[in-house]
Amino acid sequence: MSEIKMTEEATTTQKSKRVFLKKVTSTAIITTIPSRSVWGMNHVSNGSIMPSMNGSDFGGVNQIILQDPQYWIGNQVLMSRSVLDQPFDDLFGGYAFKNTQSHHNHQTTISDILNGKKNKPDFYYGPDEINLWMVSLYFNALYSENYTFGCYYPVVGHGKSFVTAQDLAYYLYTSARNDTYSMAKNIRDIHELG
Repeated sequence: MSEIKMTEEATTTQKSKRVFLKKVTSTAIITTIPSRSVWGMNHVSNGSIMPSMNGSDFGGVNQIILQDPQYWIGNQVLMSRSVLDQPFDDLFGGYAFKNTQSHHNHQTTISDILNGKKNKPDFYYGPDEINLWMVSLYFNALYSENYTFGCYYPVVGHGKSFVTAQDLAYYLYTSARNDTYSMAKNIRDIHELG
């Protein structure tokens, strides 16, 4: 078989795997929010598709680089006050989760999530720290390719997974509302990949 024909078949296989994943795993964040781009060729076992282990971006050569929540907490002075002062619910489309079955109120800002209350820094983190992890993933996408922050998570923009960073935020919140603990674990796993 010619090299060109093999390349065309590989591309077709990758596309059909992505279509399959979109149809079958609409609630699985690991496949919906790209943390790895290239689905492994010839890694089909027991009917599942396993991601390649290269951590590169969407078929390109750039390495995915994610900053963790502690990084964002420590670097707020470099961030836009308009983002930090924005109410959580305005950005994510719903009130920040509490460790109980309720939610924080409208006055809870992104800065509150990062800083907590005096003597209780994790007050606004939510169950399994879901609020903190969502904010962290949002910042990684928002500030992707901004050399000040050193992160690269290109999922926002024309032709990408989400047109705007707010679309990503809404998606994160909706998914967390459906299954808070699984979502928190998935976002932590994505951070570990980057």
